[in-house]
Amino acid sequence: MRILVAILSCHTNGHGQNWGSALREAQRDTWLCDAVVDHRYFMGRGEGPAMTDEVWLDVPDDYDSLPIKSLALIAWAYAHDYDFLFKCDDDTYCRMDRLLLSGFEAHDYSGFRKISPWFGWAIEFAQGGAGYWLSRRAMQAVLGFAGKPCTWGPEDLNLARILAAHGIRLHHDPRYQWTMDSVPRPDNDIITAHRCTPQDFERIHSQWPQN
Repeated sequence: MRILVAILSCHTNGHGQNWGSALREAQRDTWLCDAVVDHRYFMGRGEGPAMTDEVWLDVPDDYDSLPIKSLALIAWAYAHDYDFLFKCDDDTYCRMDRLLLSGFEAHDYSGFRKISPWFGWAIEFAQGGAGYWLSRRAMQAVLGFAGKPCTWGPEDLNLARILAAHGIRLHHDPRYQWTMDSVPRPDNDIITAHRCTPQDFERIHSQWPQN
């Protein structure tokens, strides 16, 4: 089974906080050190050489273009024959050991369930920053969507809209947290925490014995 951990990022903003590459470096220095599966950062167009763990997609790199970027990310993963894709953001901390033992393979689409009326009706979606899983079947459904893809709004809601049109429902897993109210610790079962600062990565990661 081929698994890709795909991290949405951008060249300059650092998730809107002017952190530049600091979030990526903090992830590389902490939880990505324990990665035993493929992982890549997905960014838009840029100048200069990409690092070995970066994929520069032929899409704009601004925040408003995240729906386009996420669809291009899925297309890249599908074209490279991955069976499952875990997508999160560059301000997300993840316990890799827990992630791979989470039971994701039993579902086409899983993550932390939220509900939004963004498209005019209540739609269930997996919160993107906390991270969500897509099976190859779900990736294929997204890429084969016959309707007009959204080029605006939240990328996670756009994805849920497409999957719902194909009858693919979300499996809720509360271990993927979209705030810093509950973060991974040795005494809980939380897998991810979202909205981390560069300093938060080290603080959370330091709770575990280091290899």
